[in-house]
Amino acid sequence: IHEDPETGDILLFGYVRDIDSRKKTELALLERAEKDGVTGLYNKATIQTMIQRILQERRGSGGQCALLVIDLDNFKKVNDRYGHSMGDRAIREIGKILSASLPEDAVAIRMAGDEFVILLSRGNGKMLEDTRAAIEDGLRHFNQTTTAPFKLSFSMGLARYNGRSTESFLNELDQKMYAEKKAYHQEHPR
Repeated sequence: IHEDPETGDILLFGYVRDIDSRKKTELALLERAEKDGVTGLYNKATIQTMIQRILQERRGSGGQCALLVIDLDNFKKVNDRYGHSMGDRAIREIGKILSASLPEDAVAIRMAGDEFVILLSRGNGKMLEDTRAAIEDGLRHFNQTTTAPFKLSFSMGLARYNGRSTESFLNELDQKMYAEKKAYHQEHPR
């Protein structure tokens, strides 16, 4: 701010800069940091924050949230036998199946390699069963229509949040999924 000594007018000097391109770049970088490059799903780095946000929203309301963890069976064989580009193609398709199977306020996350998580902000029994059935139908459709030289199967585990720590919530989920995976391998030996 400056006062003109001759007229007494107050002059204001400013600087205007268009930051639209910088903001777009920042948003693109943030999305890249939150999303998996192969599937476009959220990545593992975002799950803790998402769970904590949903649990904060649900705290005291009596609502539940739940996680479905999905682990592809014997997926390492796909990469070893057919190459990583074929494996990435299959992972991309699984990402599409999961996205198409989600209820309205659910989020799909690629945890790592061949492991995915569905975060359901309302974890009631019907929603869980409907989501599980939709994922199974999507995978069945993939296996019936794919031109890939392999079929995919998966194991799935479920955990509902009941007020304990997020870490114990995720540990329970892992234990349930691996128990289901072990049962699958006992029923389907190599």
